[in-house]
Amino acid sequence: SRSGVLSSSDCIVDGTYTEMWYFDHRGSEDQVLVIDLESFDFDAYLVLYDYDTGAIVAENDDVNSTDSDARLLGTLARGRYVIAATSFDPGETGQYVLTVD
Repeated sequence: SRSGVLSSSDCIVDGTYTEMWYFDHRGSEDQVLVIDLESFDFDAYLVLYDYDTGAIVAENDDVNSTDSDARLLGTLARGRYVIAATSFDPGETGQYVLTVD
């Protein structure tokens, strides 16, 4: 787990403040991974990019209809990825916790 703060000094991607985290997946390719982004301050949004190509691998806005935290769940090929911790709406800031299990 990592904690962070979205602020107006962060980079802007698609109009929202964004912090990037690098992730090297070295486990087995059938291992189920869970990436969670939780915040009490903003509507969390997760984007997972392929490090080498910049292509979006997965993205999620809400865990479900009653929870505005974000979750990515699935298997990944071994490799390097970039996790973008951001908000659904432009201009949102605040504290968050990012967890990879």
